[in-house]
Amino acid sequence: MQSNIDKSFPYPVLGNSNDFESNLSFVLRARYGLKNRSYEFLTSVSFDNFRDDFDKLISDGKVQISILVFNPQTFFRKFYTDFQKEMMIAIPMEEIRGKTFLTAHLTTLEDLTSFDPEGKNKSFYGESTFDVDASGILAVSNTLSLFLEPKFKKQNKENAKHIIAFRPSKTVKTTFEVSNWDSDQLTVEIPEKIYTNWQNHANNKDFLHIQKCSIYLPVLMEAILRIEQDDDEGYENKKWYHVIENLLRSSEIHESDDISKKAQVIMNGPIKNYVKELDKIHNILTGEDE
Repeated sequence: MQSNIDKSFPYPVLGNSNDFESNLSFVLRARYGLKNRSYEFLTSVSFDNFRDDFDKLISDGKVQISILVFNPQTFFRKFYTDFQKEMMIAIPMEEIRGKTFLTAHLTTLEDLTSFDPEGKNKSFYGESTFDVDASGILAVSNTLSLFLEPKFKKQNKENAKHIIAFRPSKTVKTTFEVSNWDSDQLTVEIPEKIYTNWQNHANNKDFLHIQKCSIYLPVLMEAILRIEQDDDEGYENKKWYHVIENLLRSSEIHESDDISKKAQVIMNGPIKNYVKELDKIHNILTGEDE
């Protein structure tokens, strides 16, 4: 099984690279949801079936299970502890949003003498035993990366996961542009006079793909470019980044494909219907559809 970490410790740590020959599994799992304005995480940890030494240390009250919850966007960082393998954690929704990371540890509550874990790597540690001070780390799990959906104002309930919104602008005169990339939802500013005319057609299904190709596609191309450049601007914790990145991973796209093709693929190829809509408008204007 793949190790969870690769660090240097003066004694074997479960989950650490090459510290154990067998029974090395230490896995964290979690389910989560929103309830009463708090995110609730039901976490569970597990060892290999044949390991009972850590179970005994926990049941004897010498070792506790600690779950670290870290949210980079809000700088929330807190340990939650228990002696049970299953733990319920509740965090007010105002305190965390976006990407959230959970990692489990086994930590000692008292000094351990002659610590000799099952399955340690004897080719490295031999027959040695170890004295571990209180608060020492005995195990580190895999790290779970979860994404907590932000709640947008005036959100379209038919498409709760949309990441692009539009608003009129008095400062933008002839172009449309994203006002702020450093947010969960990309807000596209459109010149005020043009926005009013655009709104008259925004919900018209006859112009759906014209809108996709004329406005959504350029914004999406720029978003993909920013994701691929990955200039450490902190966008990876934003909702739009997360959604587009997942769409790119789940679509039949090659890294060598140009950005315009990638954008069209994750939009399900709007160009064909775009041309059909233009033809329909042309026929109406020329009277050919009568």
